Amino acid sequence: MLIKKFTIIAVVALVLPAVQPLGAQTASDSARLEKLEQAVDQLQKRNAELESEVKSLKKQTASAPQPAAPGKTKTQITWDGKTYVEKTVAAEEKPKVYAEARGSEIKLTIGGFIQVNFEDGDVSAFEGRFGQTALKDRFRLRRARINLAGEFAEQFDFKIEGDFEQSDGLNSSRTAFEGTDIFVNWHQFPEAQIKVGQWKAPFGLEQLTPDTSLYLIERSLPTGAITPERQIGIQLWGKPFTNVWPEQKDLLTYYGGIFNGNGRNISNNDNNNFMYVSRLELMPFKGKVFGQDSSLKLGGDVLNSRDDKGTNISQTLNLLVNADGSLSPFVLPGADERTAWSVDAWLKLGPFDLIGEYLEEYVDGRTVNGVPPGFANFTTNGYYVQGSYFLIPKKLQVAVRCEDLNPGQKGNDGIHSITGGLNYYIHGDGCSKSRSFSADCESRGRLQQHNQLTKMKKLLLTFIAFTVGTLLARAESLVIKGSDTLGAKLVPQLAEQFKSQHPGTTFDIAAEGSATGFAALIDKTAAIGMASRPAKPEEIGNAKAKGVELKETIVAYDGIAVIVNTASSIKGLTKKQVEQIFTGEITDWSAVGGSGGKISVYTRNTSSGTYAEFKELAMKKRDYAQDSQKLAGNEQIAQEVGKNPNGVGYVGLAYTKASGIKILPIDGASPSKESVLAKSYPYARPTFFYTNGEPTGVVKEFIDFTVGPEGQKIVEQVGFVPIK
Repeated sequence: MLIKKFTIIAVVALVLPAVQPLGAQTASDSARLEKLEQAVDQLQKRNAELESEVKSLKKQTASAPQPAAPGKTKTQITWDGKTYVEKTVAAEEKPKVYAEARGSEIKLTIGGFIQVNFEDGDVSAFEGRFGQTALKDRFRLRRARINLAGEFAEQFDFKIEGDFEQSDGLNSSRTAFEGTDIFVNWHQFPEAQIKVGQWKAPFGLEQLTPDTSLYLIERSLPTGAITPERQIGIQLWGKPFTNVWPEQKDLLTYYGGIFNGNGRNISNNDNNNFMYVSRLELMPFKGKVFGQDSSLKLGGDVLNSRDDKGTNISQTLNLLVNADGSLSPFVLPGADERTAWSVDAWLKLGPFDLIGEYLEEYVDGRTVNGVPPGFANFTTNGYYVQGSYFLIPKKLQVAVRCEDLNPGQKGNDGIHSITGGLNYYIHGDGCSKSRSFSADCESRGRLQQHNQLTKMKKLLLTFIAFTVGTLLARAESLVIKGSDTLGAKLVPQLAEQFKSQHPGTTFDIAAEGSATGFAALIDKTAAIGMASRPAKPEEIGNAKAKGVELKETIVAYDGIAVIVNTASSIKGLTKKQVEQIFTGEITDWSAVGGSGGKISVYTRNTSSGTYAEFKELAMKKRDYAQDSQKLAGNEQIAQEVGKNPNGVGYVGLAYTKASGIKILPIDGASPSKESVLAKSYPYARPTFFYTNGEPTGVVKEFIDFTVGPEGQKIVEQVGFVPIK
């Protein structure tokens, strides 16, 4: 290590030869004064030279590039109050391939799913595909989608999704890979959000239900014949009661959009007119019936579009009646004007769902520039009624749908169908947030009747052989949300052991901060809220206002460890020094006995319970330093401090084994099982599970398991301190 020191001692030594001769001169006061003035001039000149050299060194250090290759170093100059020190230190490195957030508010979720069908018999005859449009027995790659969804700039969310399998052998406009949902949504005001891009136009309950949430493999024929496909356009939508009546925020939802009207991934409009679509949803009831989650949702839609020749008006399935009675996509031979409407209802009573929908569309030809439409006006209508029931809770579900479509183009051209299916849900752990996924297997028999085929029975055997992805969990599971301290390591391991003893139980764990756990409990979207801090008075008040009683259970103890890089010369800190560092009063390590260097402070984000608890325990509720860097989790803090020789942060005990970091004793006390239980470590704390009132059922079983001997053994193995 190269070290250079410049001090005032060196300056005095340089001028001594000039000063000493003065002692020998006694000739006259004027001569002595002249000699003294010369010495002062030399001293000032040398001081100026030293100041210039120091400024030059500072400038070189500030402008020096940050090396990134392994083993690279950089020069650092620090001032300890007496001496400027120049030394060579290790440069902060970044991996060759890495992802970096452009802002602390960004969220990004990667997901997707794959669906494969085996189809045998009269394939898709229930969709009107027989005779000249009949399909052969086949294995079918039905869907293969990948998507990115997230938030940015604080008030926007987005989704980008594409499908690798679009070609079904029938629609030449769908081949290879193409976009499905591609949009940006501005959500600053929940009552009035603005959505721009491409997505499903808001028409038809079954059409708007995500593929992964359907109870039968395919949508009904009326839905496919009448509802529009994904469209490019703009939409205003919202929930008007979100703020004025929070407990009934889902009571009313409205949608109103303007779209090109000629399908997905087509940027040009087929004419100078647009498709206008609107929908209203009403949820007059959502709560418990006989202790089971229940709800009633009602909806209605209306659509109007003026289309030019060549537009496919049955973009999702089939509508045109062929000579043999089969159906195919309806491509307009001339211009038209379409008006459609629908009404729907969805009743849920615990394991039972009953869904019904009626749709109707009027297709009227238009003469354009003297050219007739080339077809007669017609009215298409249809309905379906679908019921489903879990024979085995969360595992085995039976579903039946009765449907009818009247294309309205020829006499007695209706198609009637009965579809039955079984769904078996298989769950397992998904990505880092422990999202679950499922695979479905369904067998169906259908009976078709058509004017060209008198009471002819058709059998379709369809199996979904493979369905994988982070968005595929449609059966209920034990939803746990909240603290990253608990949810990133401990709770997933507890869940794994619990599932091995309770095979019918599944988990959906989201570790995004204690605040999100309380919010989920209050909104009744989670059964357990994880927290690394107690509930705040305002959270308790908000919960009571919505009829939620926050019940607290201590599940483990923890110590918030203050960590630095292993290269740091700091051996320990006082509580006062910790407070000053994290509030920004102390900004250089030299002020606390270190070798010098600007301190980089890493903290959790504001939704974290550890963020609030450390502020309470270590900072006397003062604000964090303005230049502190907020990170999503304990692991991220440990990683950043491990890469930065001047970094400092805090993590839970379970995260102190990360490479490149060391724990600092506080007033001589280090976090350990003994010091946390004895509360001799100043930043000791309990961690909690919160529930809505006294837990019951599987929620109670899981909490009892967690605080019991087997669960507490896992608590200690992960790195927390058992409660007993």
